Order: sequence, then C-alpha cells, then structure tokens
Amino acid sequence: MWYRADLLFAQLPKEGKLRVKCETCNVIFEASCAVEVYDKAVGWAAEHVDNSLFQFVGVEHISDIGEEQPSDGTEIGGAFFDDENVWERKDELIPEKSKITAIMWEQNRDVKVGELMTEKQKKDLREIFGED
Repeated sequence: MWYRADLLFAQLPKEGKLRVKCETCNVIFEASCAVEVYDKAVGWAAEHVDNSLFQFVGVEHISDIGEEQPSDGTEIGGAFFDDENVWERKDELIPEKSKITAIMWEQNRDVKVGELMTEKQKKDLREIFGED
C-alpha cells in the first residue's frame, strides 16, 4: 500500500515569544500498514532535522492512497472546506501560470533567487533565520 504522512516541524520558541515558524511536509511511503508508515515517517523526519532550524514535532496524519504505485495524476491529498467569494477572488487566489513559484524558478535559473522572491518570502526567511 501507498500512504501519505503529514509531518509537522517547528522552530523552538524564543524567550518571551509564543509564535514560532512551522513547516508541514507531506511525504509518501510504501508500507504494509499505517503503523509501518508512522515508523518510516519518524525515521524520515530524523534524517531531515540534522543541522535544521526546525525540529520535528510529530506525525499529524496518515492517509491511505491505494495499492498501486503513485504515478502521473495520482491524487495524494485534498480537503473540503467553506470559503467566501471564491469566484470573485479568483485572481487573488489563483496565480497566473508564469507566477507559480516552481515554474517561475525553473524558468529563471540564471536569476538570483533573491530577485525572484516576494517581499513576504524574504520576510519569512529573515524570521526563520532569526534576522527579524
């Protein structure tokens, strides 16, 4: 079986601050059962926190994604939720194809990363690295 594990990482709190930067990772694993996935996810997380600014908090969720090996078009996650004015805010919610981060970065490999980042991304990185 194939499974998706949702992992939570967070920075350690700073003195006098309640908010910390967090990261979620959605990782797929092949395993015979969810318990095996949990163990694999914990091992994966342990390998990815070495020299990291984030610490592993835990496994948030495990989802069965089927018997077949994932391939093009395999859906591995999603959720139902309510939101307001989606169609009126479409331009705000959905970027143009060329503005999708992965596409933009791949098409501009010769441009310095800092020139491609939004101000919010730069601010978030400064906070993550303690330069706030």
